[in-house]
Amino acid sequence: ETHASLDNLKAPLHLVTHRTKYYEFVLRAIFTSLGIPTSKLMFVRGSDYQLSREYNLDNYKLCTLATEHDAR
Repeated sequence: ETHASLDNLKAPLHLVTHRTKYYEFVLRAIFTSLGIPTSKLMFVRGSDYQLSREYNLDNYKLCTLATEHDAR
């Protein structure tokens, strides 16, 4: 959900958080109605790892390896 709130600020973070909870609820309901067990289903939000120190250090390393020209 982190990227969704940063994507041109189309939605405020509190709204994105509610949306992710809604999507999780709907997906679990769909899977259950299809007979797919959800006991082992785990949803991972971007903020669960994108705000970590390790993720940011890896991102900084990637930024030093890829130029803007190469990324295009």
